[in-house]
Amino acid sequence: SLSNIQSTSFSNSALRTAIYGNNNDTDDGSWDATGWLDGRDVLLVAAGSSVKRYRQAILNFIDIHKPVVLFLNINFHLPNSAADATIVSNESRIFFDAQLYMELGHPVIMPESKLRAELGNVLEGLKILDYGLNLQDGAFDVGPTNCFLQWPLVAAYALAIITQGRAKQAYMVGFDGYEPHDPRQEEMNEVLASYARLKNGIPLKALT
Repeated sequence: SLSNIQSTSFSNSALRTAIYGNNNDTDDGSWDATGWLDGRDVLLVAAGSSVKRYRQAILNFIDIHKPVVLFLNINFHLPNSAADATIVSNESRIFFDAQLYMELGHPVIMPESKLRAELGNVLEGLKILDYGLNLQDGAFDVGPTNCFLQWPLVAAYALAIITQGRAKQAYMVGFDGYEPHDPRQEEMNEVLASYARLKNGIPLKALT
C-alpha cells in the first residue's frame, strides 16, 4: 500500500491510508438504527479474559436484568444464545471469522455495503444489519444509517450504533485494556474520551 502513495517521509495520514484504505466515498448502510434500542439497557461484551473469569456472574446479570446483549466480535467465553447480536467492523476479521458468523444463531451488525464486492456470497443466508462505517480524522459523528469515526475499532462502532439506537445506558464487560504504553490502549482511551464529548452520548458503566 505504501508503494502506491506518497511515502518518502513519515505521515500519520499516509499510514492510516495504507492500513485502512482511502475512504473518499461515503458508505451508507441499508439499516436505520434509529430507536432500535429505545430506552433499553445494553450489555456490551468485549473479548477480554475477564469474561471467562466472571462467566457465571455475567450470565446471572443477563438473566436478572434482561439487557440487550451485544457481542463485540466473536466471543468464545459465553454461549451464542446469550446475545441478541454480534457487532463486527474490521474488514480482515470479517473475512477471517466469516464461517463462525453462520453458527451464531443471531444477527450480525456490520458495514456490509462497504464489503459487498469482496464478500460475494460468503455470508449468504446470514441476517445482517448493515450500518455504514466511514473513517475520518478526528470524527465521532453518528447518523441513522452510518457513522464517521477516526478508528475502525469495533468498540467505537458499537458505541455509535447503540447511541443512534437510543439505548438508556450501556454496561461493559471484557474491556480489560492493555499495557500502559501499548498503542491499542492509547487508541481505546481516545475512543472513550471522544465519546464522552458526544452531546447525545449515553452513560457507560464497566462491570469488570
